[in-house]
Amino acid sequence: MNIKTLGKILLIALCLFIAGPQLAVGFELVALIDLFGLELFLLSFLGPLWFYWFRLEMWLGKIDKFFFIPTLEQLRQCPSLIAQAVPGYMPALLGFASITVLVS
Repeated sequence: MNIKTLGKILLIALCLFIAGPQLAVGFELVALIDLFGLELFLLSFLGPLWFYWFRLEMWLGKIDKFFFIPTLEQLRQCPSLIAQAVPGYMPALLGFASITVLVS
């Protein structure tokens, strides 16, 4: 066995030694996905995000009484509501328009 082959083997062994716990966690997550199924696995991770989103929405409602997020049906009836619903949309749109006018 030459020195290059021995070096490669030692490097692979070192990588496996360092990454051992991470590999174990990865195998556990694969087993969890097989056990639960992909949909339930994703739902279990995305569920807390819904909680924080509703808390953020309630907090914004206390600060700005007129803050709302329009539904898709409301946007279909009045597409200009998107300018009121997305923070910073109008300044970004005006900035983009002014840059395109200045460049052209």
